[in-house]
Amino acid sequence: MSILNYLKDYNHTFTSAAHHYYVSIQTVINIFDRYVEAKRRKLPKVINIDEVFISRAHKYKYACILYDFMHRKIIDVLPTRHKRYLIDYFARIPKTELSSVEVVVMDMWQTYRDVIKLCIPQAKIAVDSFHLIRTLNEIIKRIRIDTMNKYKQHKSAPVHDDMYYYMLKKFHYFFLKNYEDIYDGKIRIQKLHAYWHKSDILHYLLSTNDDLKDAYLLKERYRSFNLTASYDTCDDELNQLIDLFRNHKLAGMRSFGRTLNNWRDEIKNSFLVYDKRRISNGPIESVNNKIKTVIKTSNGIKSYNRLRNKIMYAINKDIPIKNK
Repeated sequence: MSILNYLKDYNHTFTSAAHHYYVSIQTVINIFDRYVEAKRRKLPKVINIDEVFISRAHKYKYACILYDFMHRKIIDVLPTRHKRYLIDYFARIPKTELSSVEVVVMDMWQTYRDVIKLCIPQAKIAVDSFHLIRTLNEIIKRIRIDTMNKYKQHKSAPVHDDMYYYMLKKFHYFFLKNYEDIYDGKIRIQKLHAYWHKSDILHYLLSTNDDLKDAYLLKERYRSFNLTASYDTCDDELNQLIDLFRNHKLAGMRSFGRTLNNWRDEIKNSFLVYDKRRISNGPIESVNNKIKTVIKTSNGIKSYNRLRNKIMYAINKDIPIKNK
């Protein structure tokens, strides 16, 4: 019991348990395999689904994690995210249990959407809003870099301005970080031997290029929409944003517009609220970090079933002990 309780900490390994209790590693493994067998939890109203890299030593590199958004428990750890496996997995679950699922939250992985529509057709599908913002930030980052390099590469051209290049590179985080989270005091600009407020810096950055300014302002409009919209009232604003992105002069912004249009219903569903919280993949992202710790400290558990049991036993905390 001491060894089993010790292994409930996701930072503790079979090796550290063996050293702590003066037994062999194989003894610890034998105890764990004999007394721990994590069962799948019953499907809840809101499911998070995501993948995590486990190891190249296993048959599949990525495991699929099912998570209970409201009760904050791992439902199951599946050995792969492949479509055929997921379809077979859900096909083995009773229809009465599947019918209780109301929402499934995911990133923009088409396989997940296809599987949920086929296996749990009554459930709403929601896209994680953070995943969308991250995608948009990558596009803005690319636009900033292209603008910055324009001033670096053509030094003999009239458009060249070394100060523009310096500012766009030094204050790159202005385009990705929330403006309200940027330091509100005087910020040193070493090249000018001066101190500017963040509002002056942003104004200067946006003055370097009209396309960059338009892209940034549209990105901020979408970010504001993402923070303030609600499920019942978001349709008109979302449609306007889709049109603005799809008709933008920059290819990256048009690509994001096509993404918004393709996942429109799932974006709207991301504003649903359960248990007084807006649904998202935030909770499962936190759990994934713990899973990665288990995997990293396990020194490569070769048995997938043992790895799955260790993950669920150490993170859920309520896995019963067999034959207690």
